Formats: sequence, structure tokens, C-alpha cells
Amino acid sequence: MVDAGDTFRLIIKGKFGLSLRVNDLAVQTLIADPTPVQQLELANDFKAVWQTTQNTAATWETWELRQLWGSGMTTVDPECRRDGGVVFGGPLSAPLNGTNPISETLPPQAAVVVTIVTGAIGRRKRGRWYGWGYSENDQNAGIWDSVMRTPLTTALTTFFNKYKSGGTSPAYQLGVWSERTASGCILSGTPPHLTNVDIPSPDTAFTPALTFTLRTIVYNQRRRTVNVGA
Repeated sequence: MVDAGDTFRLIIKGKFGLSLRVNDLAVQTLIADPTPVQQLELANDFKAVWQTTQNTAATWETWELRQLWGSGMTTVDPECRRDGGVVFGGPLSAPLNGTNPISETLPPQAAVVVTIVTGAIGRRKRGRWYGWGYSENDQNAGIWDSVMRTPLTTALTTFFNKYKSGGTSPAYQLGVWSERTASGCILSGTPPHLTNVDIPSPDTAFTPALTFTLRTIVYNQRRRTVNVGA
């Protein structure tokens, strides 16, 4: 049973070259028990944002909705975790590849950065997406080309108009989730481990999204560099 107001993390996986790619975003239910069709629609809509400009070598594969907080869940304060929750998931629908046929792809760490804007200040109220799977012709001297940015901006606008706070989706609203707020825990020590320093507040950890900012600079996401983590 899923109630209206429950919070989920949408995790979407794909591949670019030989490397696994993962994107995630936080959403909150607007109705009880969104249908499997509505769950898959959310995942496919996010996929479609990036496909408008991605290289054909970018392949999307699976989605998963994992409950972060809401009905059936409790906090385990000293252990910095939560018990309970439900998980949904499956394969994404076709088409699964990008649409840019240019063969010269950028290094895997080259990322399109999109900032999620909530209207509230502070790190716990901001989120970022790292777009992947782009081509050399999409950038010029480290700046994303306007020929790429224009359709991507249009696709992002369509997605946000549907899923932002007050958007047209009847089932979900997009937002930013703060695990620091939800758990009351921070990383500390050597090697680092989680330490409880505040009272967990998962009821206030989700902030609805209002709009976005598409960054023009080609940023590097170091954990996507070839052989990092291997």
C-alpha cells in the first residue's frame, strides 16, 4: 500500500560504451497507489529528456522506484537507517538509444549538469542531475553548443511542467530529498562511517521542485572516469 505523500527515489540505469550509467531523482506521490502504467510513464519521461540529444551509443535499460519514506516505514535512529518500504521496477520501454549518430563520443566523465531549483536556500534544498552519453560535436571549447542546448532545454521544460510542484502529472511531483535531514546522520571518522548527530526528520526531507537551470559548461564527473572504481 502506497499513500499520497509517500516519497520515492527513481533509479534509472543504462550503458555508454562499456560503463554503467545511473541517474536518480526524488519524487512524491500525489495519489495512493500509482498504477504500474504511471510508474513506467515517469521513468520513460525522464529517459526521453536526454534521448533528444544523446549519442546513439547511449542505451537505457531499467528503472526502479524505491521508497524513501511514508506508509509502512520507521526510523532506526542509532543505525542511521529506515525499515520497511516497497520497491517497484522493470525494463524501460523502447526506444532505448539516443538519437545523435555522430561517432566521436566525449569521455565518459563529461557531463551535462542540470540544477534542480526548489525556491529554498541551502545544500539540502538543491539537487543535480548529470546527463551522459554526448558527442564531440555537442560542445565547443568546453561549452555545450546551443544546437544541443536548445532541444534539451525544451525537453527539460516539458518534463518539469509535468512533474514540478503544481505540474500536470496526477500521480507524482518532483523534488529534492535530503538524506542528511531524513537520517540526522553525517559521515565521520577514518574510515568514514555514519554518526547520528540530529533527530531524524524524514517528514521534512523532501522539498518540491519548481524549475531547473541547465549549466552551459562541460563538467567532469570524476567517478565516471575510465577505470575509476575498477
